[in-house]
Amino acid sequence: MRAAAAAAGLLAAGRVLAQNDECAGAIPLVDGINGPFDTTGATLSAPPFACAPGGPDLWFRYTATCAGTATFTTCPPGVSSFDTAIQAYPGTCGSPGTGSCANDSCGPASGSTVSIPLAAGAISLLRVGGFDATAAGTFSILVACAPSTTDYGDAPPPAGLAAHTSATLSERLGAISTGDAGTVSPAWYGDAGDDGIVSVSGLFPGSSGATIVVRATNPSATIADFCRIWVDRDAGVGFTAADALPIQAGVVGLGGLDFTFGPFAYPATAPASPMVRARLSFDATGVSSADGTGSFGEVEDYVLPGTGGPVTAPVPAGGGADAGDAPLPYPPCNATFIASERLGLAASPDAAAPVGPGAGDGAWDDDADDGLVRIEGLSPGGSCTIVVRASNPAGTFTDRIGGWIDFDGDGTWDEAGEAFAPLAVPVGPVPVLATLGPLAVPAGAASLLRTRLKLSFGTTGVQAAGMGFTFGEVEDYLLPPSAGVGCYSTGGASPSIWASDPPRAGLPFTWRASGLSPGVAAFMIVDGLSFLPGGIDMSSLAPGAIPPATCFLYVGLGGILAGVGSPGPAGDLAVTVPVPPGTSGGTVFLQSVQVTLPLAVALTPVLPLTVL
Repeated sequence: MRAAAAAAGLLAAGRVLAQNDECAGAIPLVDGINGPFDTTGATLSAPPFACAPGGPDLWFRYTATCAGTATFTTCPPGVSSFDTAIQAYPGTCGSPGTGSCANDSCGPASGSTVSIPLAAGAISLLRVGGFDATAAGTFSILVACAPSTTDYGDAPPPAGLAAHTSATLSERLGAISTGDAGTVSPAWYGDAGDDGIVSVSGLFPGSSGATIVVRATNPSATIADFCRIWVDRDAGVGFTAADALPIQAGVVGLGGLDFTFGPFAYPATAPASPMVRARLSFDATGVSSADGTGSFGEVEDYVLPGTGGPVTAPVPAGGGADAGDAPLPYPPCNATFIASERLGLAASPDAAAPVGPGAGDGAWDDDADDGLVRIEGLSPGGSCTIVVRASNPAGTFTDRIGGWIDFDGDGTWDEAGEAFAPLAVPVGPVPVLATLGPLAVPAGAASLLRTRLKLSFGTTGVQAAGMGFTFGEVEDYLLPPSAGVGCYSTGGASPSIWASDPPRAGLPFTWRASGLSPGVAAFMIVDGLSFLPGGIDMSSLAPGAIPPATCFLYVGLGGILAGVGSPGPAGDLAVTVPVPPGTSGGTVFLQSVQVTLPLAVALTPVLPLTVL
């Protein structure tokens, strides 16, 4: 790059134009932006361009940094000051071959782009000049070498197919670029590289202030790019002119640029799940329509948070519709036939999604969600499994079970590490127990873990947390939180507690402690009524033995159960606690206490849990 830039400076000064005026003096190119160069005063080499009359030209050589396709372009806006022609030769000056020639690749009287296949380390020649004898001036060359991939949108038909060629080292949505296959399978979330949309707000039926923010980056150069999105607002899969938001332009480089679309209206009659397409290109032509092929850039398709899938209306005689009860911005989800496949033993026809923003934690677990049977390992740094019950009174079919846990608490489930691998399970009148997982729990997992379970006939329902489906059920849970950090009066390891399954009226549940002293009795306190705000400073009970305000004991005002057990060699302890019938909707408060001699006190924080 430094050699090319140095040569460019000399060329612009007009002192050494002869250096690469002919093939023998070709100067090296590198991946990324090279230039600027100047053809003023240069001559037209022989043979002439294969695709243009040809004007003053300069020669370059390129050593392929990959096995794939090398692309050379003068197209990006502002790069070329005149009408260029460009020709690439996979050979040497003595036998350059016919090569690949292009003129006006990105509009009339503009730049050009050529691509040639190359083996890693292969040398090619490039000639850039004017379209005709009157065309001369300055230009730069953007070089990209990557496997021969084209990036496709992965929305299923009847959405039109969109593609961007050379979607490699330059313009991209988000931080990475993926060359999606032309065949859509699975749809929407067909890859892990759809990272262009960074935030969504106010996107629900009836909204007048929906906003979508799209991020673009370019690790190769800083270039003026164009971005556009289409938001399907007519309840049909596919993107029309009415779905398009205005094109935006901005200068994109390595540091990235955010394009903000909105606020815009999302009508009350719009689907609960807007299908969204985002496109990025170095020219307006590449984003002028929702489908078609453009050079450079990237296309990404989404079912966005704040959505409920393409199916929302109940199927006649299907027993009603079921919706997830997680409030926005969690993606609503609907099942429209609940008389057959179901989570648990009964289907609860929840109100239609979406649950409005601001509903808060009260929106969760407000019904008879009975699909979740047991949870193991739901603690920071643990390995979580969830046992799910499914049944089908109408017959036996192969169904799919999916599960999602929002570990980082950001309102989005379809992120790396937050989805269980879906299961295919024969489900019939006799209830089936299926185990999802294991799924690694991050050490920094949120204190309240929002979880979605889905049972569906067919694969659509488990493709994404917000994808609606026909046969089946969806259930949302506020699972028991991780414990947080407790205290140890001598500065030892902080103990923690958590519930490995949710407390349910009339059933026992298990809660666990870790970080305790092995083999020393610990008291597991359960208060089903209330606890004393602020607690009692343990230093007041053992003056001089415990530093003041180090550990607080929260004392319940009634209904206390005390379980006693000795932690194992790793300092872990599990206690099973019965939950009386008729306590659904109530709250239990958990805490553990351990005292060792000489006097040391280990306390966990109070853990409130809602009885389901």
